Amino acid sequence: MRPSLLNGTDAAGFDRLGWRPGVISCGGRWLRIIPRRYFRPVRRYWWASLAVLSVCGCTQVLKVSPNEKTQPFLTGAFVGDGNWEKGYDLHTKVTGRSPQLMLAFVPWRRSGNERFPERFCRFAWERNAVPILTWEPWEPWTEWYPLLADVADGRYDRYLVSWAQAAKCMKGPILLRFAHEMNGDWYPWSYRKDARQRPVDYVAAWRHVYGVFRRQRADNVQFVWSPNFEPTGQLDGFYPGDRYVDWIGVDVYNQPRWPRDPATMIDPVCRFAERRGKPVILTEVGCAERFAGPDGQRGANRWATKDFWISELFLAIAERPAIRGLVWFDVCKEADWRLTSSASATTAYRRGLAFLDSRRARN
Repeated sequence: MRPSLLNGTDAAGFDRLGWRPGVISCGGRWLRIIPRRYFRPVRRYWWASLAVLSVCGCTQVLKVSPNEKTQPFLTGAFVGDGNWEKGYDLHTKVTGRSPQLMLAFVPWRRSGNERFPERFCRFAWERNAVPILTWEPWEPWTEWYPLLADVADGRYDRYLVSWAQAAKCMKGPILLRFAHEMNGDWYPWSYRKDARQRPVDYVAAWRHVYGVFRRQRADNVQFVWSPNFEPTGQLDGFYPGDRYVDWIGVDVYNQPRWPRDPATMIDPVCRFAERRGKPVILTEVGCAERFAGPDGQRGANRWATKDFWISELFLAIAERPAIRGLVWFDVCKEADWRLTSSASATTAYRRGLAFLDSRRARN
């Protein structure tokens, strides 16, 4: 889904640094932070301890691992590029739970000086969530975009290294979703949009980006390979390889003119991920409230009802243990994807989460 833009550091990834955690009480809650021995009473460095506590914000950062199968099901949202606090507060109120995943879209710039979205990452960590950064290699307001072959050849390494170093310095967990929906025909990094962007160049560019982050030791960054739910005939051609992918995502929208069964929408990518032993996140999910055309009539197509579609989506998720998270595209854009588009949609989502919790608890 083509969203609007985000131009948008520091939470504690202490365990990742190999530090043995100490304990402190904050607001009646026990949190793990750097042990006391690291704050030796050297007067000229007294501000360091205050800085760490300020960065932590007295919150415990959620940790995600693609290899941890017992991890609770993760939920989250994209709420737009404006007032994040207002948007996520509303989402929490509507769904009855705080988002654990927060999605953002960040474009490249022709000048190569697009700053790493430190403020958004800090905002997510302060709310005990993990940021998902959708890194889009184009400048949409000018329609400039790099050739994937040039990315693979290192032409943009200065930009890539600056991002990798910034992410490493922040230390908190980050999910990086580079060049998503590559199998569609609406983004310029897709060969169906520009024949010069061959699948082999996409794979080479992805591996190069991954390599830059690993060479810079940005080990707090996990890579999410995220195609659209269709077309799925050439997924193998775009796949960078198991060693270069931590999570597999999939974007799923029940469009106003083409309502369809959510199970059949997510199935191809889920099977693809299961064959490779990779966990799945539904990285963008939306359902229109109003449908049009002959297939969009409620009497003609049962999938043209938002609350029913949401309920069926959660049934499909419950039957596919590889799916470990869901991010709702909670904005009104091409259609009204919001969970607040109707009371029945809100109710269906909350009931779906409760059903999924009980189902997975039994398993």
